Amino acid sequence: MQGGGRWVAGGSKMLKSALNRKISTRFLGFRLKILYLCRLKFNIKIFFKTNKMDNKNITPVSNDFDFSKVPSWYVLCTNNDCPLKAECLRHLAGEHAPENMATARCVMPKMLKDGKCRWFDKITINVWAAGFTHLYDKVMKKDYTTMRKTITNYLHGARIYYEYKRGERALSPKEQQWIKNYVKSLGYEWQVEFDSYFEDYVYHALKF
Repeated sequence: MQGGGRWVAGGSKMLKSALNRKISTRFLGFRLKILYLCRLKFNIKIFFKTNKMDNKNITPVSNDFDFSKVPSWYVLCTNNDCPLKAECLRHLAGEHAPENMATARCVMPKMLKDGKCRWFDKITINVWAAGFTHLYDKVMKKDYTTMRKTITNYLHGARIYYEYKRGERALSPKEQQWIKNYVKSLGYEWQVEFDSYFEDYVYHALKF
């Protein structure tokens, strides 16, 4: 009986230990689930927060090429035998030149040598911004004049500044980032938003 008692006592301890391990395992699993769910919730929150900041209403570039947006200084290309034409903005613009356009600045076909052309302008599409009529809404009175004058100087004077402000001229990604960085340098943490955003082609000037 003593042996049996010892066995029963030992068995009870073993059973108790096993139950404790089982409970501990379940508790650990429960804790891991809680941690996983908390982390998942946190990641989802961050995801939506990030996308909310980045989710701008951007008007995509039109499938119908608008030749009226081509700068007057931009050199066109009409060489249909060029192997680079499918990726060249000069050729794309030349293809869509109006029927009533009698003359234009064009790249001569002989500029193509060994499959290369120094006038090649790879098609690039950027997100442009138009207007910043609400830029100063949260700016403190003490900073307003300095901020307006500094941005005016950066945007080449008062007349052009107001054309940018009203959205008559579009801000390039570089110009947008400069304004954002400048506002932040004054201690403002809010996100600079422009009135509207749209995709459009980038017309590069040839640099000799």
